[in-house]
Amino acid sequence: MKKILLIEDQADLRENIAEIIELAGYEVICAENGKMGAKKAIEHAPDLVLCDIMMPELDGYGVLHILSRNVQTEHIPFIFLTAKADKKDIREGMRLGADDYITKPFDETDLLETIERRLVKAAKYSKESALSSTNSTGLYASTEAAKKRLLDYFIEKGEKCGLDAKQRLFKEDELVKQLYYVHSGKLKVYALNLNARPFITDLKTSGGFIGMDALFSEERYSNTAEAISDCELYYLDRLSFFELLYRDIDISAFCTKYLAESIKKQTQTNLRIAYESVRLRVLQALLALAELEVKADVELLRQYEEKQLKRVSFSAARDDIAALSATSVESAIRALSQFKDEGLIVIKGKYITIPDLLQLRQEAEY
Repeated sequence: MKKILLIEDQADLRENIAEIIELAGYEVICAENGKMGAKKAIEHAPDLVLCDIMMPELDGYGVLHILSRNVQTEHIPFIFLTAKADKKDIREGMRLGADDYITKPFDETDLLETIERRLVKAAKYSKESALSSTNSTGLYASTEAAKKRLLDYFIEKGEKCGLDAKQRLFKEDELVKQLYYVHSGKLKVYALNLNARPFITDLKTSGGFIGMDALFSEERYSNTAEAISDCELYYLDRLSFFELLYRDIDISAFCTKYLAESIKKQTQTNLRIAYESVRLRVLQALLALAELEVKADVELLRQYEEKQLKRVSFSAARDDIAALSATSVESAIRALSQFKDEGLIVIKGKYITIPDLLQLRQEAEY
């Protein structure tokens, strides 16, 4: 039975639409506002979403924005169901990735036919994707091989440098001259807001690259990179890096994919800051720092990937937690105290221990 998520804030209309859809043989999940709707979409992975635009908590455009940038929900057909029929609104919905648009009042037959049409189209797309994926192992292998060649090139041809904890790698507005590869250690990348308060935009550890976006745009660095722990890095100058890209199309493809994933990650971070509570943001900051600790240690990473790792400890400055969660240090400390009382974390000086990483992940994610 196909599952449909209905997001509508008007109770009477929501119940009426749900009844029509259920009579047509579909399972219906209802949400009374956009924020709850986005959460239920991620939890239940429906086959289709019907969503109003004008709603409290989070409007329909916001819901679509979140779902279209989540790998679990980006391919779910999305239909706007709204009284707004202005062409400008329709264009905005389609621009954001909506599959269809039904205006109120609507004919029941039109509603059901639109749902069926979109489900059929989604099924066809899924079948084509599955077929193409059977031939994609070579492409995946090519990408992995390209990544290995790039890393080998950094180590063989690049220059090696070390950083002490709290030492800067580069500063915002400096000229971009080279691309860095993190061989070991942990770094943070941050920008300053209008009040000169730092906001951490990314965390890097073994296997990560720093400065690729700035190198491609041929601009000055828009962020500052600073070591969290002692680090070992390799770097390539701009000319050597671009010569490599021109020679190896697979490495070029890998770098393009890496940049696209970085942009997607930053978009998700911006959405989190815009819509989520301080509690949730601080929880997600703790999860990010825990995962950074895990990725920096080969044995911990092995246990984590095999789902054998439960307890994780790491050192974290309170101002880093605040900067990563886009809140004040005072708010971050209050949230940490609350998590300690709830048993989610154990605090001893600057060290934080997560007794149950899975439990914290469940709390931190929708």
